[in-house]
This record gives sequence, C-alpha cells and structure tokens, in this order.
Amino acid sequence: MFSDRYRWLKIIFCLALISGLVFYAEIVGPQKIPGLAQFKKIPDIFIGKELEFNGSLQEIGPSYFLVNQKLDGKLMKVKIQGRLEKAKTQDTIYVVAEYQKDRTLVLKRYLISNSRPIKIAISLVAFLWVIFYFLKNFTFDFKNLIFEPKFMIRDS
Repeated sequence: MFSDRYRWLKIIFCLALISGLVFYAEIVGPQKIPGLAQFKKIPDIFIGKELEFNGSLQEIGPSYFLVNQKLDGKLMKVKIQGRLEKAKTQDTIYVVAEYQKDRTLVLKRYLISNSRPIKIAISLVAFLWVIFYFLKNFTFDFKNLIFEPKFMIRDS
C-alpha cells in the first residue's frame, strides 16, 4: 500500500475520492440543512423548518435582533425574533431559526464567537512550523519526483 508502485494511480484515486465527497456535500448539504440562499428562492416551502446561517449583529432589541448576512455579494439584514444574552453589536453569531407561517424567523439556538482571528493565527503558526520542519529535513528530488531525507543513517 505504501510502496511507490502505482504511486500516481493512488494519488489520482485519493484526489477523485476527496473531490467526490466535496461534490456530494455541495449537492446534498443545502437540502439537509437549508440556509438563506435556498430560503430566498422559495420561502414558502420552508415554513416550520429550521434555517442555519451566520453573520454579524447589527442591532439588538428587547425581543428581536438584526443580523447582517452577505448573500450573493449583497449585504442583507435579517430580522430574528428572540432574546440574546451577553451579546453586543458587531459580534459574530451563528443562528438556527425556524421560519413561521407569519413570515418571521424565531430563534432556536445561537452561538456567539469572536475567536476566529485567534484560531486562524494559531493554525497559521502551526502550518508554518510544520513546513519549516519538513523543509529543514527533506529535499525534493526533481528527477524521481519525491522528497528525500537530507540526512543518511550510517551503519556502525
């Protein structure tokens, strides 16, 4: 399995498998968990169903709040009925809301998260460390198209 025999066939198979999974998720995902893009096309079929989306809080009222949502390159304000605890404007929020017959969205669940820049910074530092460590210990052989270790183990 880990030999160099049929190496390109194995690589192409893995890439095709990953591409197939991504394609499947793009097709089936919006049907299982609809978002605002699907909701805007035919809102009547979503009565009584949950919608999931994220955005930034624009306004917080006593029994509602407005979320800025970017849809098709345009900024859209979405009004959701419900109360938020410990939230302030410009916070990033993930919302699960149910669409009602009276054409309102009622809050079911939410998550406020402002840690995205921190997560990206940690991931970037880890990625750069792995690349540095790898390039420090391996070199690319253009003739055989493989990475080889820079050091050789000697027999005593």
